[in-house]
Amino acid sequence: DRLELLDAEAARDPNVRVMALLRGRQGTHLDGVLGRTVVASVHLDAQSEEKRVERLRTCLAHAKHRGVRDIIIAGDMNTECLPGSCVAALIAGASVPTAGDLARECAS
Repeated sequence: DRLELLDAEAARDPNVRVMALLRGRQGTHLDGVLGRTVVASVHLDAQSEEKRVERLRTCLAHAKHRGVRDIIIAGDMNTECLPGSCVAALIAGASVPTAGDLARECAS
């Protein structure tokens, strides 16, 4: 009752279950606090970092296509998003990885 659904679709990608565009419903305490936000439910590949990154890029492209800068991606990430990983590099505010981080993540 506090969220307004602006757009939703079942994704064509079997690893991205649902993507919805929401905002705070007018007249609730989220009005003016939660602007247009894409929410995505994902199941990222357990074996391939490349596939995990591609799925996340799909979610980001969905948000960009709708002119939205805020996105919440939730679900089974199948990764710890450690510094040095490609997935961590996609996350806003990710720290710069050390040489050790890169060696550990790129070797796995």
